[in-house]
Amino acid sequence: MHIRKDASMITFDIIKYFFLITTALICVLPFIMIVSGSFSSNTVIVREGYSIFPRDVTMQAYETIFNAPKGIMQAYRNNLYYVAIGTFTGLLTTTLTAYVISRKEFKYRNTVSFLIYFTTIFGGGMVP
Repeated sequence: MHIRKDASMITFDIIKYFFLITTALICVLPFIMIVSGSFSSNTVIVREGYSIFPRDVTMQAYETIFNAPKGIMQAYRNNLYYVAIGTFTGLLTTTLTAYVISRKEFKYRNTVSFLIYFTTIFGGGMVP
């Protein structure tokens, strides 16, 4: 059974699809810029900035990656190291603090709890 659309439904569909397409483009555009930047030369990017279509097309970025894979692998190793150490340190600190706060014998329990809750409610901005 086919439902007949009136003018208001057609207008709504047009507006709906416009917003969907606009949102999809906004989400996909950064990836397009990354791919375009990977095919542009560094001097053009520094001088003119990024663009949707690559200018002064070069494969220099990909040649660097394939000619010197040790640098890329070292960067990934550093990344994994900092993620592992940061996660472990954060979990350890959070767990120990939660244990201490849960103990009713801890004299400064309310003060520490207040400091933790206060800093979660009111952020310090970009500087801290």
